[in-house]
Amino acid sequence: MKTYKKETQSKHDNDIAELIKAGITITDISPFCEFVIIGGSIYETQAVLNSLDDANAVLEEPDNWYADLTEAFTGIISESKPEFEVCSNGEWLEIYGGFEQTEENNDNSHTDWDAFEEHVAAIKSLFNDDYVEFVAPKNNRCLLHQWNVAPFTHHNRGVGTFVTLTKEFEAKFNAV
Repeated sequence: MKTYKKETQSKHDNDIAELIKAGITITDISPFCEFVIIGGSIYETQAVLNSLDDANAVLEEPDNWYADLTEAFTGIISESKPEFEVCSNGEWLEIYGGFEQTEENNDNSHTDWDAFEEHVAAIKSLFNDDYVEFVAPKNNRCLLHQWNVAPFTHHNRGVGTFVTLTKEFEAKFNAV
């Protein structure tokens, strides 16, 4: 486990230190984003912090059956794997993603789907599959203009996320 020095701690390091001080047993820390792994499940660190008061209140209830704070909070919040959305709009991939080919596909598009699939596979290879999900675009982000204006925290040629990546991992993500 990481040793924390006050003057060099990031906000995430401070959050983790606060969880440990509160009595949460952290199994591991995500190497790529602000999530913690507790007993084989992954949770957004901020969600765990936000549920501490509720978990402590549960422990104080007379009919409580949780052994400790770690168990109490896992009964309150659910696992939330970091999600990376994968663009499904061929027009966006051609215009903005650089995945255009000269030959026309069966659907009359010019999207180089093979090259895009290789790009997504290269990004997926950076992650531990147990702790991340690659999903289809949500809401209207399947549309050209909605994907284009989506407020992703990190975006790489048709793969976007709303989670905060670590500086080290952000460089790897952007290098693909």
